[in-house]
Amino acid sequence: MAEQGADDGRVRRKMDTGEGRSLVHWSRLKPKVKRIGKIKLSEVAKHKTKEDCWTAFRGLVYDMTPFFEYHPGGQKYLMMTAGKDGTKLFNKYHQWVNIEFLMEKCLIGKLVGEDGQDLTDEQILEEGEEEEEEEGDTGEMDAFEKMALENAKKNAKA
Repeated sequence: MAEQGADDGRVRRKMDTGEGRSLVHWSRLKPKVKRIGKIKLSEVAKHKTKEDCWTAFRGLVYDMTPFFEYHPGGQKYLMMTAGKDGTKLFNKYHQWVNIEFLMEKCLIGKLVGEDGQDLTDEQILEEGEEEEEEEGDTGEMDAFEKMALENAKKNAKA
């Protein structure tokens, strides 16, 4: 599937999620996810496999494991934020998506500082930016863009 990009005119490729695995099906699903409450990023970091995947977005922590089969971009994109704060990456490619609504059924808690205290709005934004600061902006394609290009080439050949 191809879809025109929102801002830059690039074409996005979506993966075929399979029969019964669309976002409509996801909206009807009721996964069993245990609510925990306050969660430190060091705890999120322990959950970074396809069988146990937690990610923080906009100060909230989600168990993304049940969503793997439903993500239109494919599982490998979800793994890019596994065990991390994926806010910056999510906002870069999905700023129009209401993640709080889409993933509410997978919400397990609120991201807090390592001292257990609530994070301020500024700290939440900083958590999501740490990865980019470490890597720096080289002007080259990031890993997400490289994977999208690989998928587009594969789909074009098919």
